[in-house]
Amino acid sequence: MPPSLFITFDVECSMGGAWGNPAFRPVPPARAVWGRYRSRELGLPLIVSILEQAGLAATFFVEAFTDEQGYPGEMERVCHYLLEHQQDVQLHIHPNHKHYGLAQAGKPHPRCDYIADLAPEA
Repeated sequence: MPPSLFITFDVECSMGGAWGNPAFRPVPPARAVWGRYRSRELGLPLIVSILEQAGLAATFFVEAFTDEQGYPGEMERVCHYLLEHQQDVQLHIHPNHKHYGLAQAGKPHPRCDYIADLAPEA
């Protein structure tokens, strides 16, 4: 029996220093996910194209909290794109992205990125 190989990608946006400096913003999905540079897309579309050319599919773990980072609906578009290209989409979360949204709204928030350390109501 040949060995199995699983190809996975985390699909997320960097906080871009926004926690440490309120003048900064998280990196937008256009750059972090789609890889837009001038007129080219060197991120997700390029990865999917390479996978398709090789007859492969991968699992993409997609971060769910980009709405809270100030980019509503962006990851929904990403999920639709991946599914249209017969790729596997799974959940990937960083609670600190949700907490950033709470902080931006002036609401109380924990400073934690470990799900196990959060109370169920957080």
